[in-house]
Amino acid sequence: MDLYLCDFILIIAYTIFVTIEKKEVTLICLILIPWLAMSIFGAIVNYDGLYPIVIPFCVLFASLPALIIIALRRRSMKTALISGLVCAVFFVAKNIYIYPQYYYTKGNLKVSDQSNFITETEKMLYLTSSHDSVSLFQYKGKVLYVELWYSSCSPCLDKIPMIKRVKEEFKNRSDFKTIGIIDGEIDDFDTFKKASLRYGSAFNVSLMADVKLVALLHKTLGTKGYPLELMIDKSGKIRTIHLGFNKAGENYYYKQTVKTLNTLLNEK
Repeated sequence: MDLYLCDFILIIAYTIFVTIEKKEVTLICLILIPWLAMSIFGAIVNYDGLYPIVIPFCVLFASLPALIIIALRRRSMKTALISGLVCAVFFVAKNIYIYPQYYYTKGNLKVSDQSNFITETEKMLYLTSSHDSVSLFQYKGKVLYVELWYSSCSPCLDKIPMIKRVKEEFKNRSDFKTIGIIDGEIDDFDTFKKASLRYGSAFNVSLMADVKLVALLHKTLGTKGYPLELMIDKSGKIRTIHLGFNKAGENYYYKQTVKTLNTLLNEK
């Protein structure tokens, strides 16, 4: 569901109502039904702990515009202005906090195996843009922010500016690295080199995994899809796995990422 889809449908509902000037019951149907339908559909398809908040939020948010127009029809300007102010606050809260929180929470995947990922994958070798072979094992003892991506993945590219911010936030920490791993099944080596030159500033280390290694990684992690983010602690254990990215929620993603990384960096 797009960030502004509900807002767009709400505006269409306003326009239809104002144009045909039907009774209040038509207004309520035009505004409440789309909101409720999308909320219920979203709850069925993407249910998680946030939806108990979203559904009543949508009902309340849909009721306020109805109140505004009813107040205007009855020439009660004070009620309309107060309702309009509250409605504006809800618009801001929804777009800045509720939706970003939903998308972020939805992307959190369960870490099923608490074994040492870095030690167990020591023999998995990745290529650098210089054709050198390296293992993530050489970064054991550091907190790692690992991003699996490919260069024609739109959400992956949308996430690059946020990763740059994360890298900049911890640039003075010698015990932290951002590592980008490009999917070799999708990106050939020439594309990898070009991507490394263009987007490499987001990562301390840019690597490429061949087809077999990509398949093995996903099998080991129990994942599929991109962008795929791993946060690995100093002992080498994966602490969080996150799939996907929503550009509209970049600031929320950034704050949550920094919060998690600070926790990992402060652990002894």
